[in-house]
Parts: sequence; C-alpha cells; structure tokens
Amino acid sequence: NGHDEHDFTDLEPRRPSSEHYTLSYFGNIYARRSLKHLYKAILELEREEVVPQNLRIRLYGNFNREVYDEIMHSGISERIEVLHQLNHREALETMQEADALILVINSSSPKGTLTSKVFEYLRLGRPILALVPQNGEAAGLLRECGISTLCPMESVSGIKACLNRLFDTPSYETELSPALAAYERGAQLRDLYKRIQTLVAVD
Repeated sequence: NGHDEHDFTDLEPRRPSSEHYTLSYFGNIYARRSLKHLYKAILELEREEVVPQNLRIRLYGNFNREVYDEIMHSGISERIEVLHQLNHREALETMQEADALILVINSSSPKGTLTSKVFEYLRLGRPILALVPQNGEAAGLLRECGISTLCPMESVSGIKACLNRLFDTPSYETELSPALAAYERGAQLRDLYKRIQTLVAVD
C-alpha cells in the first residue's frame, strides 16, 4: 500500500483553528475498533486538570448505534462532534485542520495491516495519535517516519502519555520523512518496473 502524490496536488491549504485543540478521526468505527479507551484517558486527564479547556474530538464517518452509546457514556460527550463522511479530497483537506490525527488499528488485526490512511496521515505532516499494535507493520512505519506518539488502542495509560506529549508540543507540521518517499505509488511502480526489467535481462 502507499499514497498517491496526485491526491495532494492543489489541495486547499488549511490550518488548525486557534480556538480549539482538535483531535480528528476519519473512517468507520466498529466493535473491534473502539475509541472508548481514548475517551477514558481524556476523562482521567480532565480530572487531573491537564486537558486543554478547548479540546474537541471530531469524528468523520458513518457510525452505528454502539458508537453513539459510547459517546453518551464517555463522560466527555460535550467535547465530541460527529460529522458526516467526506469524500476523499474533502477528507484530505479537512485533515489539515487537526492539531493531531487519530489512527486506530485494533490489536486483533493482522500484523501486516497497513491502510492507505496511514500513508495519507504521514504525507500531510500532521501530528498523529497512533493507537496501534506496537509490534505491527504500521507501528514500524510510523517509527521509521519519526512518529513517537504510539500505544495500543486498549492502553489507557499509554494513551494518556501520548496525549500529554501532544498537548505539551505546540501544533506543528512534521517534516516529511525521506522514508515515506518509497511508499508513493508512482515510486512503487517505477521500482517494480526496474525489477521486471532486471528479471527480463537475466533471462
């Protein structure tokens, strides 16, 4: 998998709002992929008085009743906004408005799970709160690209530690890692072509 550089051509530039600290999630949530541990971590940090007063969580996607029930019983429902799913380009533009992007891969997912969202988040250069298996391929790629705010989806203490690091760091654009260039789909196709040419030459 990878990202297509053409998707990022002529994107409308956007910046995070100075009025809020925004954590944004894009995609679907289902039984094995939950944000309830994130909500609990934020609630605990709120009680410890280390959460920005203007923190909000924005969820973009199509969600079932269970997601709304989790929000209702989260203790922080006033901070959570549920918004409709965006088309791909609108989503990429809106991702730029986040102070940090939420990535979730549940622990029962196959070790090699790497969705296009991982690459798109990295390409946009926004901070990432990565709730992913620590020995999975996604975690390896994120670390290779300089992302350190990683922890398992189910670890409330780990999420709190990651959030504290994010809250303590002013919103910024991360530098694009040279490692990411190898995952651009055009580069992947060129590499595949070279390999095929090498095999043909050997024959």
